[in-house]
Order: sequence, then C-alpha cells, then structure tokens
Amino acid sequence: MILFIVKKLLNYLSKEEKHEILTMSVRRFFNAITAEDILKEKDGQWFYEGKAMNEATKKLLISQAEVLKEWQLWKILQDDIRYQANKRMFLDSKNEYDLIAGKIWLTTIDAINTRLKKMTTK
Repeated sequence: MILFIVKKLLNYLSKEEKHEILTMSVRRFFNAITAEDILKEKDGQWFYEGKAMNEATKKLLISQAEVLKEWQLWKILQDDIRYQANKRMFLDSKNEYDLIAGKIWLTTIDAINTRLKKMTTK
C-alpha cells in the first residue's frame, strides 16, 4: 500500500524534485555530493556545504586559487595529464572506453581550471 501511495505522489513532482529525493535517499550509502555541497556564489556571498563563508576564508581561497594557477608544478601536471589522455585516446585505444577515459581526464582539468578562473576573476 505504501509503495502505491509513493508511486502516485511521484507523478506530481518535477524531475528536479524527484532527483533531489533520490539523492537524499541514497546519500548515506554512496557518499553523494549535491549542489549544496560544492562551492557556490550567490549575490557576492560564497557558500560551501550549504553554509555561508566568512570574508576572511573567501579571501584566503581566492589567494590560494591565484597561487595554484601560477604554480609551475600545476602546469607540468596538466601537460602530463593531457599527454596521457591523448595517448590513451589516440595511440593506446583498444575500445570506446579508452576514449571515454581520456575525455574524462580532459574534462576534469577543464573543470578545475574553470573553477580557478571563476574564483579569481570577481
């Protein structure tokens, strides 16, 4: 009976609401990360794990992001990852999963660089 009621109620929820309920339901089993858990900005205020960040912490993170962007080691690591990704995708590829793995590495570098750029250009 409970399953029947739940199925009926789900028909009235949006896709986003269903996703949120599912994420909350499995969070403790899979260590799920939600949009509330990542660094976000709203009206100039930064939030992390759903909590507002004080100005001192925000300034510290900005300065750390600026330093990381300029690290020679970071540039070397990016080049190495790009090389390994291209090698995996184009030289050592045995199937489509090798291509996907390489694209994931490249997407990860892009995500990190995008976050660093957003943090340091405001």
